[in-house]
Amino acid sequence: MASNRDLQQAAALLRDSNANFDLTNNHQQKDLLFLAEQLDSLSSLSVGDLKQLAIEEQAPLEYRLAVKLVASKRYVRKITTPLRIGVVFAMWGEHNRLNPKTEQNPNGEDSLRMKVEQLSWISADSCIDWHLYPVDDGCPHDSADIAKGIVKTTEQPNKITVFKLSEHLDTDDGPLANLHSVDDSRKGGAIVLGCQKAIDEGADVVVYTDADNSVHLGQIGLLLEPYLEQAKQVVLGNRKHPESILVKQEERWGIGIKTLRHMQRMIGEQIFSQGIKDTQAAFKLYSRDALQVILRNPTVYDFSFDTDWIWPRWNTTSRLRPCHLPLLIQQPSLPRLCKGQ
Repeated sequence: MASNRDLQQAAALLRDSNANFDLTNNHQQKDLLFLAEQLDSLSSLSVGDLKQLAIEEQAPLEYRLAVKLVASKRYVRKITTPLRIGVVFAMWGEHNRLNPKTEQNPNGEDSLRMKVEQLSWISADSCIDWHLYPVDDGCPHDSADIAKGIVKTTEQPNKITVFKLSEHLDTDDGPLANLHSVDDSRKGGAIVLGCQKAIDEGADVVVYTDADNSVHLGQIGLLLEPYLEQAKQVVLGNRKHPESILVKQEERWGIGIKTLRHMQRMIGEQIFSQGIKDTQAAFKLYSRDALQVILRNPTVYDFSFDTDWIWPRWNTTSRLRPCHLPLLIQQPSLPRLCKGQ
């Protein structure tokens, strides 16, 4: 039962939390984890109690983000079986986001170090072991070399392996056999390589995310719960879920966004009719079994690989049916550069 003292402390933390959250501000990233730890320590309060307080008090953004992390942390603490997680992301034109924010680099997010800190936080004193796989998708600014330099400065360099897609294409078999040039990849090739390396090295599940800080990896417990409790082999983050926290800057999108959305509605009917409303959220979990099906003979290596992985492949067996869940995601205002632009 919720104690009045804990409720009062939670309310005080809520009032002191920030209304805004800057992806490029490392201090705010650390403050968020500290707030989550403070809320987590209020042991008489359930996650439901913390959510209800957020509704009643119209909680600031930082508090609502922290509650998601509390829910994740509390589930991870319950896991009693050792679990190895591979975390994969692609890099192309990420040379600014990988580095810290400075006057010369105003869009820096220090994103690789932040991912390491988030994974270290969520896995501390748990049965989770993780390994991070950043994969360079043919970046003209050599994101791989930048990432390798950053890895040397982290506290756990042995838990990060950086790959270059271009160094793994001379093959006639495996999931990259149909990809003949790094220039033909639009993120998908890098993710395929990262996922294959993860399962080759013994990962039980693989989490796919983006190179920036838009999705907090402290939420991994939210992905693991349906996998472990319901045997869901594919778990999809869903930005359209009513409990998702989405901070969106519309100016990121170009003038063609309405046309793109129209095309998605037309070709995505088979997926959307199954209750899957968000195919592109960069926070997904795939079990080892699911990936072994997906990676048998992939032919899509562009941005649409997300959809290709969900349909029709996940429909091959009922065990591969996905589960979708709310998540916290912030979309940075800096427009993304993509190959071909």
